[in-house]
Amino acid sequence: MNKTLTAIVLALVPAVLAAGPASGGAAAEQLGVSQNAHGAEAVGPKGMIVSYGYSSDCKMVYFGSEGSGSGQSSGVLRLESVYKEKDCPSGGDLLNCQELEGQRLRADVEVRMAPRELYPWESESVDVCLQGKELMVKPWNVSYEYTVSKTNENWLAVYTFSPTARKASHPDPKGLTSEGYHKTGAGYSAVFKDKWGREYSGEKVEVQVQLWRKGSLLRPAKMVGRVGAKFEAAGEYQLDFTSADISGAPDAKGYYLSWGFRRLGGISLPVLVQARDALSPLN
Repeated sequence: MNKTLTAIVLALVPAVLAAGPASGGAAAEQLGVSQNAHGAEAVGPKGMIVSYGYSSDCKMVYFGSEGSGSGQSSGVLRLESVYKEKDCPSGGDLLNCQELEGQRLRADVEVRMAPRELYPWESESVDVCLQGKELMVKPWNVSYEYTVSKTNENWLAVYTFSPTARKASHPDPKGLTSEGYHKTGAGYSAVFKDKWGREYSGEKVEVQVQLWRKGSLLRPAKMVGRVGAKFEAAGEYQLDFTSADISGAPDAKGYYLSWGFRRLGGISLPVLVQARDALSPLN
């Protein structure tokens, strides 16, 4: 690589970090906020094209319900961001480019979750990324609002999440299971078991049964009717319905029943969870 060009490029690169996290303004202090984008493209002397920037090293940390009441730690996460540049000959010959590596910036990070209570089906995750001198910590799928503080313990950057208020999270998609359905004198009866009925005590759950017309190579499957009911949270629910309840469903082959449920209350988000298993063909 041309020495003059090397000097120009390196002048744009931040100073090397020590083998640990940056202090002061080197990390993105506001949670989830990216300060600067790394990477650029420049035209060097004699038409040579140079692209350069720091690689991104990310780790996703998961925290389950076990031990949540006494606090949890990710342990030490070791991250490394490498400066890379791509040199291509003049004339745009992209088949003969060279990729060169330079400075390596490292950070040791630990995520600590202060004591809080998670339900058995809940888990929280935090994404930790290093790119150049930028250290970013971002929560995903959390069950609480958090305040985040950062401290340095020698070369270790510690991010502590402290809960302030609980918020609704995603329900367990396997919280309800189907016991199938059977014909009755008036129509049909379907039974569902709730694994978390006790934990949802005082809240409601909505159960839906849907009638589908089977698809084919030239015709996609289509939902032609549905019936549902709301129940107080318990260990078992029974939904009774007739063909007329689901838009006059025909008692014929080529149709099948599926089902889903929705939690109604403050614990979980009121999203419709569509079960993966169908009740069975309509007969």
